[in-house]
Amino acid sequence: MYVLNDMHMLPYPHLFVYNVQVTTVRLLATQTPDHGVPDTEDNDIISPDFLNRNPRNLERMGLGRKERGWKTTWPRKECWHRCHFVKSNRYVTAYIQHHNGHIVASASSFEWPIRKHLYSTSDVSASENIGRVLAQRCLEAGIYFMEFDMVPEKLESETVQRFQQAMVDGGMMLSEPRRIYEYKHLFKSTDYDAEDYNTKEEEIK
Repeated sequence: MYVLNDMHMLPYPHLFVYNVQVTTVRLLATQTPDHGVPDTEDNDIISPDFLNRNPRNLERMGLGRKERGWKTTWPRKECWHRCHFVKSNRYVTAYIQHHNGHIVASASSFEWPIRKHLYSTSDVSASENIGRVLAQRCLEAGIYFMEFDMVPEKLESETVQRFQQAMVDGGMMLSEPRRIYEYKHLFKSTDYDAEDYNTKEEEIK
């Protein structure tokens, strides 16, 4: 039998023995009181305030309002989104502008995450990569089609053509569909008083 108070008498002096005190904790099971059946009468009340969390839904369906009456102006204002391409001596910038003036997506070779992968920030390769990045950002923002109008002389440039091709390859459509004015045919209603409907009901019975 070893004496614990004298560490030299232990066979292994480098080992220490500690007094361990065990404490028992008892957990009391509690139960939440039953408040009965919840009241669901207020669930049928319609809130007077409506918040549209997807304001571009009508535009994607082709039902959104477009500006009209600007036939003599250029570029045309009858669109939902317009793609702008700006090239300077140092950088290439492209952005998507809503008809209300807000910029919803943009990409530029001035951005460091893009610029660090480019050999030049203003050559043809930079324009193509800006088109790829902008197309990806448009898809993430829920934009799939837009108008892209430029001067015919600039459209013949290889820089603009490579940018256009990159946008198309990225899933963009550089033209918008026509607005749907008569959309009642999209929602077909059933006339229960019609003779054809009553005849079908009798045949089923």
